[in-house]
Amino acid sequence: AELPFGGGKAYLGKLHGVAGRLVSGWQLSGVVTSRSGFPLVLSATIPNGGNRPNSTGVSAELSGDRSRNDQVTRWFNTSAFTQPAAFTFGNVSRTLPDVRGPAFNNIDVSLLKNTRIREGLQVQFRAEYFNVLNHANFWQPNSAFGSQQFGQLNTTTGLPRVGQLALKIL
Repeated sequence: AELPFGGGKAYLGKLHGVAGRLVSGWQLSGVVTSRSGFPLVLSATIPNGGNRPNSTGVSAELSGDRSRNDQVTRWFNTSAFTQPAAFTFGNVSRTLPDVRGPAFNNIDVSLLKNTRIREGLQVQFRAEYFNVLNHANFWQPNSAFGSQQFGQLNTTTGLPRVGQLALKIL
């Protein structure tokens, strides 16, 4: 929807000429994306056996009050798992019941300015910013038991802050 500025609008509605054209025709829009993390699926290499580690019976959940650095280096309690013996199956469920991957939060914003030049001719200016807060969104932690990076967040998902400007003649 058009912002309430310029000719015939609630604010600055009596402006005409160049000033009227500058303040009218603006549109602001945004998209907010927020989702909880995906379920975690662990894997383990077991000679002639299954592909899941064993659980020690201890929860893999760690406090969310930890520093961002602690969360990146150890997303879940990695000591809650052990290597199964050869020719056996691991006893961890398909997905962890008490831990999910990182949440995803993102805000995209766009600002448009439509200016009518004459009948049948219009100029549109667009300023668009994706991930406007430049929030780092991490992807799933390394879930391969036995890996030196097991439980670590090593990959981001989504874009860093990106801005683009466009001018279009309609």
